[in-house]
Amino acid sequence: MGTLISPTVGRPRDPETTAGILDATLRLLAERGYAATSTAEVAAQARASKATLYRRWPSKFALVAEAIRHGLRNANPVTPRTG
Repeated sequence: MGTLISPTVGRPRDPETTAGILDATLRLLAERGYAATSTAEVAAQARASKATLYRRWPSKFALVAEAIRHGLRNANPVTPRTG
């Protein structure tokens, strides 16, 4: 039996859009805290739609968790070992 491969649906996700959303999330969290930050505000600041957010993250909690990981990766980049 052959392997069933599902076709890719829609346009590929733009990494710049994703980074913009995560950066906007971090800014709003720093300014307002978790409870006062909404996905609608994140979307507006990132110039994206709420649907774009929810295609990438199923909830506000998941978005915030990824934004924190994104911020930590950018604050502490790994130095490549060049030998």
